Amino acid sequence: AKERILNSYVWDMRVSYGELSENLKNPLPEMLDLQLAEIYQKSEAGEKNNHTLDFSSLEADLEEQISEIAIKWNRKAVNAQLSGRDKENNKWIYSEGENGIRVDEKAIVQEIMGLIRERKFVATVEATVQETVPEYSAAVMKERYKVIGSFSTTATSNQNRNNNISLAMNALDGLVIFPGEEFSFNKTTGNRTKERGYMPAGAYRDGKLVEEPGGGVCQVSSTLYNALIFSGIQTTERNPHSYEPSYVTPGEDAMVSYDGYSGPDLRFVNTQDTSVAIRAVFQDKKLTISIIGVPILEDGITVSMRSEKVKEYEMPEPEYEEDQTLQPGQEVVVKEGVKGTVWKTWLVTSKDGKVIKDDYFHSSTYRGKAALVRRNTTGAVVAPETSEAEQAYDNAGISEQPL
Repeated sequence: AKERILNSYVWDMRVSYGELSENLKNPLPEMLDLQLAEIYQKSEAGEKNNHTLDFSSLEADLEEQISEIAIKWNRKAVNAQLSGRDKENNKWIYSEGENGIRVDEKAIVQEIMGLIRERKFVATVEATVQETVPEYSAAVMKERYKVIGSFSTTATSNQNRNNNISLAMNALDGLVIFPGEEFSFNKTTGNRTKERGYMPAGAYRDGKLVEEPGGGVCQVSSTLYNALIFSGIQTTERNPHSYEPSYVTPGEDAMVSYDGYSGPDLRFVNTQDTSVAIRAVFQDKKLTISIIGVPILEDGITVSMRSEKVKEYEMPEPEYEEDQTLQPGQEVVVKEGVKGTVWKTWLVTSKDGKVIKDDYFHSSTYRGKAALVRRNTTGAVVAPETSEAEQAYDNAGISEQPL
């Protein structure tokens, strides 16, 4: 009986909307199993009656299938939002909003059930949808976007280092992160190589101070990190430096390193329903990074970091350099040693200037630095080399006095 019914009622039901189309799973076999079982049960009890198939039970199955399709096809209306930056004219660009759609699930189910009652099982049903309009226009959104977080640090006079800072700042400036997108500092700036204009400058690799392309870029990532925290954005990846930084409070830095494949990164996901953007300006040795967006924090609420040193480690054993211009046994400290430290950082939330929350945020461990000491252990003393200018002064009997 089941086989004959299924051969008579071939199922090929589809729902479509524009270029979208979905096949509906055939619910008849499951319905027949239940109804035939009931019929045979009555037959065994001695009831001899004709039976008519009841298709009303299919409605619940169809509702579930149409609901799954609606989840795929429904699209929220998108408000106008900041979408880019015209650097040439120093202007932000705003996109207009987009209408959304909502599938009318009930109307589709009722139309399909009407076809089934007419014994029509092969059909394509055009989905009924309702358009939804954005809540905010571009003009309104321009007023809603603000500087929601900003932070500044000061660079050194090292030209190579400042060149690298400038390149990284330019890569960040005007970047827009749309809802649901993840920001990666390394992917945004790219590999810091000579071919891309980065120059050798001081950087730490495996705990050693080395000259490598990209030195100084960590100051950019640390400046950005603070701006993000102040804006109310939580990062998904942040790493402390090997050693205490000088341009931000220890515990409030963000170290990055990139070899083209991986490395410590600074990341965050835009969990808002509007875009956020980065403004990065490097001028007169000052780095200023601002986050532009619709305010995340409530009016009067501010977020900051509070860090304090909670532990110190003994500094490493001194490193020695032989210097035969010194007297035997004489030692000269060229560079003082530094103890290793542990810093704890708290996230401080204030309302109208009054602290309302002071939550533990993270801990950062920094290595100690060995002192550099010159000494003479050979027993032989060599006169220090003099420059040609110094030799000319000596020959003329002139002693150079400090000004």
